[in-house]
Amino acid sequence: MSVSFFYIKELKIVGSSDGYDYRKHSEWYLNSVKETGSLLKKIFESKITKQEICRCFEELSEGRINPLKILIEY
Repeated sequence: MSVSFFYIKELKIVGSSDGYDYRKHSEWYLNSVKETGSLLKKIFESKITKQEICRCFEELSEGRINPLKILIEY
């Protein structure tokens, strides 16, 4: 599986089983960050780059890390 296929298949979220609209949520989040500066970023327990996504999923699956919220910076 190529990395680009992973991103397309796994990271393109348009909704959830509980009906939450992730696209609207991401728009709200990005606009809120612009307004509040870095205050909103403090809710994340972990911050990674897109290059660290595969390693992060590996560490999550092995139980080495257990953050509630992860911010992926692109």
